[in-house]
Amino acid sequence: MTVDPGTPEGRRRTRRGLVVFAGTIVALAVQGVFLVAALRDPGQPGLWVLWVIVLLLLATGFIIESRREGRRRRQ
Repeated sequence: MTVDPGTPEGRRRTRRGLVVFAGTIVALAVQGVFLVAALRDPGQPGLWVLWVIVLLLLATGFIIESRREGRRRRQ
């Protein structure tokens, strides 16, 4: 079911979608920077830890957002 973008609910969903999209792009960029840095300097385990943390936060964000969207659709 789609929501008309002209309604308040549609505007909220559009805004939320843009925020999620921007957050995803930023998280992927940060993850890429940490991965490249870790590959260039393998003696730094902290970079690998940061890379894993960002990866886990990204996956957790997707899980939380998909559950929220599922709840919105059921309402």
